[in-house]
Amino acid sequence: MVSLLILVVGLRAIAALEVRQYPATQDTVVTVTTSYPGASSELVKGFITTPLQQAIARRRIDYLSSNSTQGRSLIEARMRLNFDPNAAVAEIQAKVASQRNVLPAEADDPVISSQTGDPTARDVHRLLQRHDEAVADHRLPPARGAAEAAGVPASARPA
Repeated sequence: MVSLLILVVGLRAIAALEVRQYPATQDTVVTVTTSYPGASSELVKGFITTPLQQAIARRRIDYLSSNSTQGRSLIEARMRLNFDPNAAVAEIQAKVASQRNVLPAEADDPVISSQTGDPTARDVHRLLQRHDEAVADHRLPPARGAAEAAGVPASARPA
């Protein structure tokens, strides 16, 4: 009973707290996109994504993620909070340039872009983009010869 009383008083106190000023935060995400036409995802991962990711990784990066698909490598580096976005792009650009001779000659030059802003707004925008992509992918008809897909009636599947 005492625990419940403490919990209720604590929740009420949190709700009554007044926030006078939010801190200004700046979050930077640097994206490195490289095309390697005609290469499988395994080749892209082995010859493009892995060398670039190893070169880019350093202590000022908060989180590093990558995605290798057929003919395309995408690396996202989330910088530490309030890190200078221009310095982030310059450092990653230098690291990528140092690895250009390691990449296959058939691969296109890596494209480096950055986004800076409020982390919450950008994450909400990214979530909405992924939702729209998922809805668009769900509406596509199943490919001929593909394995069973959930949600597709048996009458719509090719024989």
